[in-house]
Amino acid sequence: MKGDLLYMTYEENIADFEKIDSAKANELVKGDGEAVIYIGKVVCPFCQVFVGKLNKVSKETDAHIYYVDSIDNTDMKGVSAFRNEYGIPTVPGFIYTNGDTVNVKCDSSMSEEEIKSFMHK
Repeated sequence: MKGDLLYMTYEENIADFEKIDSAKANELVKGDGEAVIYIGKVVCPFCQVFVGKLNKVSKETDAHIYYVDSIDNTDMKGVSAFRNEYGIPTVPGFIYTNGDTVNVKCDSSMSEEEIKSFMHK
């Protein structure tokens, strides 16, 4: 029962994020616009903690968050290649890009303030 609550909470926290595949994530990172991309999975306890903070920050700052499910069976090769290309060995992975720079962080202990700062909000 407790596990179900964690999954539900994770799903609730990512409900407003735009789910994308690795190809779209690659397109965003290589594009000229600003994008915030979260890479994670429901079964990861660190991701469960991180998405709660990220969801709160996204609501406070009105930020659009893109979400890549790191265990999407239909996109495993693409996700793996994307993670390798951008140096994301662990999840949660967090990317901010603005066309000029690509910043990557893999640290679930980031505070809400650190998340805001990373997202330039």
